This record gives sequence, structure tokens and C-alpha cells, in this order.
Amino acid sequence: MLTQRPDLFRAVVCEGPLLDMIRLISSAAGKTWIPEYGFAQDPAQFKALYAYSPYHHVVPGTPYPSVLFWHSSQ
Repeated sequence: MLTQRPDLFRAVVCEGPLLDMIRLISSAAGKTWIPEYGFAQDPAQFKALYAYSPYHHVVPGTPYPSVLFWHSSQ
């Protein structure tokens, strides 16, 4: 919701985020998520992943709410 509807929130807690859906498989467990999220190398799946990838929808000048990013490194 941070990038899709920032106007609805004053603050966001983003816990354990998957923010770049295009490079998801580059992360430590990324390849295990392909069945659930898709594979960006497949053109049809790329379109779907790009459509909701938060990283790719940040717009300069947009008044985003304050954000607390919380991520575990287990």
C-alpha cells in the first residue's frame, strides 16, 4: 500500500518486505519463492510481477508516509 495508495496512510510498518519482485530470485531464499510468486525471466510472469513490484512504482515527488522497515536476517 505504500506505493499503491500512499494517500491513505500517515505511517507504514514494512516488515520482512519483498520489495523488488523482478530481482526476487537473487535473494537468499528467492529461488524457493518462484512457485508462489513467479519467474521474472518468463515474459508473462514478468508483466505480473512488475505490475505490483513496490520498488518499481516509487514516484519522485510523491508525499509518501513515514516508513519503518523491519527485516530479520536469519
